[in-house]
Amino acid sequence: MLKISIASQSREKTVLKIEGWVSDSGVAVLERELVNHLQQAKQLLLDFTGVMAVDADGIDLLRRNRKQLQLRAGSAFIRALLSMNGLQPEN
Repeated sequence: MLKISIASQSREKTVLKIEGWVSDSGVAVLERELVNHLQQAKQLLLDFTGVMAVDADGIDLLRRNRKQLQLRAGSAFIRALLSMNGLQPEN
């Protein structure tokens, strides 16, 4: 299950807190949120500190949008997973 909430929002930057598993139907939900928020804010940060796993479709979504996103990863596993796939998360 995937939960997405707005942690903070301004004209300049939106921070979305992502929790759970970025997989299956959750990838489509995340994609809709990305499209919506990228139209409204100049910067979008995804806070992955509550993410347990990301499947191949989730990685593909992040890679397609990587120039428009900042990523914050919590666990060493998620940081390594993102890094191995060419995504550089903040600590």
